[in-house]
This record gives sequence, C-alpha cells and structure tokens, in this order.
Amino acid sequence: MTPVEFWVLTPYECQLFCEQRVAAETAGYRRDLWAAWHVAAFTRQKRLPNLARIMRKLDDRAPEKKSPEQLLMAIEMINVAFGGKDLRKKRGGTDRVTKG
Repeated sequence: MTPVEFWVLTPYECQLFCEQRVAAETAGYRRDLWAAWHVAAFTRQKRLPNLARIMRKLDDRAPEKKSPEQLLMAIEMINVAFGGKDLRKKRGGTDRVTKG
C-alpha cells in the first residue's frame, strides 16, 4: 500500500486491510509448511505414490461451506474496500437493500 492509499483509509478500513494481510500471510505460511512437510515425507518414501491419485483427492474436496453471516461479512468488506456505500435501511429488524 502506498502512503497516499494509507492516508485515504478510515481507521476501520485500515483495520480490515491489516486483518486481511495477516490472514493472507498466515495462509502463505501454512501452505509453505504443508509443502515442506510433504517434500520431507516423500523423500523418505521408497516408492512414491501415484500423483494422479493424490491430485484427485485435492480436486474432489468439497468447498468450505460458509454461513449467511460469513458471506454477508465478506460482501461488506468488499463493499468497503471498493468505497461503496451501505444502502440498506433497517425496517422491522431486517436489512433491506434499496434501489437507486
């Protein structure tokens, strides 16, 4: 992020940006650790397992299911990141999106 981009953010947007960066870094470390562990495990193998079978296990994995609240939070964060406005109006305890 450039200094200009930083100073345009609100404190809340800055917090969201930092949380996203931490999550991305953590995911990167987990991926690297996973790869290093498997490299070490495969070097101990006398005979490597079939790569197609291993890859198929990864491809067959079901996507992570998210609750409606998690999906709403993701959409709100995207909206904030792109400078959007919250057009919902509270009516009777429910959120409604207005047109216009």
